[in-house]
Amino acid sequence: MSARVQAVWNQVSELSADERSELLDLLIADLEPPADPGAAEAWDQEIERRVAELRSGAVQTVPWETVRASLLDPARRPKN
Repeated sequence: MSARVQAVWNQVSELSADERSELLDLLIADLEPPADPGAAEAWDQEIERRVAELRSGAVQTVPWETVRASLLDPARRPKN
């Protein structure tokens, strides 16, 4: 650990849990790339499309037990 980071840590360690949590949120937000402005709308449209497919019967759900078994046993995986 660099001396600079150690000095900051010495100060941070004196903060309350709530203050450390707030600082952590700020640090993470600073490291995240800028949000794609159209991403939320694109996801909303994708969710609506998938729900419509389920409701129309165009796609069928697969029980978790079947998915789990196919993941754990490659011989049980469906052939495409």
